[in-house]
Amino acid sequence: MWTGCWTVIWTSSYTPTSEAGQLPSALRVAIGSGLISAVFLVIGLYTFIPALVDQLVAGALRQQLGLSQTPTVRLQSDPAPAVLLGDFTGGRVVIEGGEFGGVEAERITIDLNPFELNLVQSLWSGRLMGEGEISGALRAELSEEEVAEVAREQVTQFPVGEVTLEGGRVTVGSDVEVFGLGVPITVEGEVELLESGELEFLPRRVEAFGVPVPEEITDRLLADSDFRFALEELPFEMELEEVGVEEGRLYVSGEVRDLLPG
Repeated sequence: MWTGCWTVIWTSSYTPTSEAGQLPSALRVAIGSGLISAVFLVIGLYTFIPALVDQLVAGALRQQLGLSQTPTVRLQSDPAPAVLLGDFTGGRVVIEGGEFGGVEAERITIDLNPFELNLVQSLWSGRLMGEGEISGALRAELSEEEVAEVAREQVTQFPVGEVTLEGGRVTVGSDVEVFGLGVPITVEGEVELLESGELEFLPRRVEAFGVPVPEEITDRLLADSDFRFALEELPFEMELEEVGVEEGRLYVSGEVRDLLPG
């Protein structure tokens, strides 16, 4: 008799617990679905928003500089979720070709400093809206052909032939008349950045057939082969800081103060 009584009590106490347990299960399903949706939403934002902002910056640069090709833009945000707040820790802009200060640059690279954008307004308006200026370190590279073209325009005393850039030196080849004879010569020197912002080629040595030429001829050729040129009407508000020569290219570097003025 007591056994049956306990059986009835146990059965009637178990049944409502089982029925009540169905509500938490449904709630868990709903919460799980919501979390999955949120995860996919965040993944989608991380996937598309950075690409949209990259395209926005690239398009603005192409329009401002009148480029024939859209530059490559890769922005960085660390930590990654900060991109949703419009906080960028930097990035890189690469422009292949294009006019730079009156000369044709082979490549322009800009490493951006940290900056902030109003992401919603920028994407909605199609224009960059943010706090402060977008600045960065710029490096423009000129090819041997472009440097040779500048030298031909500046040096009028003798014809400028091939120009070679390597090992920090600039070598200008030419044919000059020495004692009534045409002699192939090379003038070697460096390029310096003047306080005025001009670039100046400073010749140091003259050779003919690989050997130094007489001093009186050297002095005249060195004076005649000195040339300088200014980078005028720069596409950015910037300060030039350094010029150098590497294998096959001359580079100019500096700091861009306002890459995309409003």
